[in-house]
Amino acid sequence: IKRVNGQVVGVFKITNSSADQDDMNIFSITLENQGSVNTSQVLKNIYIKDAKGDIVTNIISQATSDELYFQFVNGGYYFADGDTEKFTVYADIDSIADIGDTIALQAEEDYSLLIGLSNIAEYAVEIDYLDDTLSTYIIAE
Repeated sequence: IKRVNGQVVGVFKITNSSADQDDMNIFSITLENQGSVNTSQVLKNIYIKDAKGDIVTNIISQATSDELYFQFVNGGYYFADGDTEKFTVYADIDSIADIGDTIALQAEEDYSLLIGLSNIAEYAVEIDYLDDTLSTYIIAE
């Protein structure tokens, strides 16, 4: 990736495979950088878009640590039982980034994803709700 604005720094999918066939709302997700880049110095204006191209989370103006906490807007992101949703993480890459630095966002910890049923109850779920589509991105220029 390049040291410019609006770069893709992660892509992931979430599948609603509720045992009770419940529709769900995603309220928040925490992603952690496992790459070499200093997240708090390099990543700015970080947000998540859905497959339709809509920004669905708050915008983090500047990372404060290697953990990025996103809240989904409008009371959560709704998706029905059986649906799989693809999300893309975007960020501005500051020119301070060194060529060869890596960005590797992961939902690593248990309970990194907070979901709810019909806006009634919120509860955390283990990270196996996510597939393994996040990749490592290398600063190339």
